[in-house]
This record gives sequence, C-alpha cells and structure tokens, in this order.
Amino acid sequence: VLASASSSDREFEAFYFRKNIDPISDPHSDIHFNGVNLLNGGFPINFDGRRHSVPANLIQLTRALLVCGVMQGLSDETLSTEMVPLDLELQREVVSKFFEFCGTDYRKIVKNPSYDMLIQDKIPQLAYA
Repeated sequence: VLASASSSDREFEAFYFRKNIDPISDPHSDIHFNGVNLLNGGFPINFDGRRHSVPANLIQLTRALLVCGVMQGLSDETLSTEMVPLDLELQREVVSKFFEFCGTDYRKIVKNPSYDMLIQDKIPQLAYA
C-alpha cells in the first residue's frame, strides 16, 4: 500500500501506474497494479478532489502565511532568484492573531513548553516567500 502525504503525486511515479491500467473516470480512485495498491490515485491522501479538503479553521493559518508571502514577494524590488525567508515579525504577528482569533493558547495545542523556542528561533527556517 502506497499513500502520498505531500503536495503532489510524484513520490511513487503515479503516472506510471495510471498509464498501465484501464482508464478510470475518477482520478482519485485507488489504483491496483502488479500487487501494489496506490491510494487516491497517487494524489496526496488529504486531497479528495473537493474544493476545500481541509476545514477552514484548520487551514486559515497556512493561507494567511501564503498571502503574506505573496505580499512580501510583490513588494520586493530586488527580484531575487534565491529563496527569501518570510519576514519573521510578520509571521509572529499572523501566528499571534491566529491564536487570538481561535481563542487558543498555542502551548495547549502542542503540549510542549519548548515550543516558545520554535516560535522565536526556528520560524525563519520554516517559511519562505
């Protein structure tokens, strides 16, 4: 059994599986070929073909940070071809507002007191515009 958990269908060369079976009407159908079961047609298992496969309250932080990246990219006049870290202060503000809006303290979510260090020291390495 193979299941993708990334943002594309490349880990297992799903195209190879799809081209070697009879055509299917639903691209998200499980594929059975040569003793291998490829779940969701090789697409990420949380992508189910619906417009919103993740509940809004669980994806809003990701969407907000993506918008920040777009805004930062549009305002950057250097046109760098390198990866550009997403502004740390902007990330902190968005994350803070997200938890304020949700009414949840992030420490209750991750249950790890060292998470403060992640917020302070690691975010620049995690998000890029």
